[in-house]
Amino acid sequence: CFSNRARTASHIVLFSRSIIGGVYANTLKGLVLSAPRRLSLVGRRPVPADAWPLLGLALALVAVLLVGGPGAIAFPMLALLWCALRFRPFSVALLGLLSGAVEIVMVAENLAHFGPLHNSAGVDTLASARLGIAVLTLGPLSVAAVGALDRRLLRRLARRANHDSLTGALVRRALTQGVERLLERRRHCGDLPISLLMIDLDHFKTINDRHGHAAGDQVLRQLARLLGSLLRREDLFGRLGGEEFVMVLPGVRTDEAMLVAERLRQGVERMEWPEGMRVTVSVGVGALDDGTAGQPLEQRLARVDEALYQAKAQGRNRVVRAA
Repeated sequence: CFSNRARTASHIVLFSRSIIGGVYANTLKGLVLSAPRRLSLVGRRPVPADAWPLLGLALALVAVLLVGGPGAIAFPMLALLWCALRFRPFSVALLGLLSGAVEIVMVAENLAHFGPLHNSAGVDTLASARLGIAVLTLGPLSVAAVGALDRRLLRRLARRANHDSLTGALVRRALTQGVERLLERRRHCGDLPISLLMIDLDHFKTINDRHGHAAGDQVLRQLARLLGSLLRREDLFGRLGGEEFVMVLPGVRTDEAMLVAERLRQGVERMEWPEGMRVTVSVGVGALDDGTAGQPLEQRLARVDEALYQAKAQGRNRVVRAA
């Protein structure tokens, strides 16, 4: 009778472990596939997305202890792969080292019922577990390394797609997207002045005709570097085409933008240019209109473009404010 009860209890334990293992595996898969970017809890700050993989790894290690058996060594694999998709390779290596050390302790102390350290076949369970855990942690680390290379490549491709190859300024499409983001921010935050500077190189065609296109390209690159030196982190700088550039200055009122434009004009005039060329710029300054969503960039710049036209009509090498 006692032996029957013992067998029944053993079966219940094994059945419970199998249920816990199945629940753990399916729950963790569900978390991986459906975890939100942030979890809002009542009365508390949102849980950042990076906390979910760490929680999954902690649950995996608890499941190793509760379920036990040789197969439990592989439980942290899914959580470590999740970490590999979220974190850098160095962080994944540290997490793999930590989880591996915890599992080694479990095997050495037989906390998860891995079996005797030396079985009848002469197999060293602890050595085998160490090797298996090391191999398991290499998989997520490889995924993290490949993911880091992919992200670096995507950043490089995005820069090439969004920036002019000659000057490094934003192309028209990227500039339009940046302006739309600023306008959306203004609609949500209220009063946010946004000033525009439209810059045109004076007599650029003459520079190309007299000194060649290589010299003209050098002038454009030098001008772009000068404009870039005046930018803050939140400012936008784009090339509309040819010798026309745009600076978008959020949080700057038109009076302040006029001072920036004049400093730019004087900087261009004082700069040393190749082959002794004299280079000047005309600048139109004004505020960015809200307009309508999806409105072409040219329509948003119409008033400032008119101011630039007036600067050129008045003799060039000057700054004109839009009406």
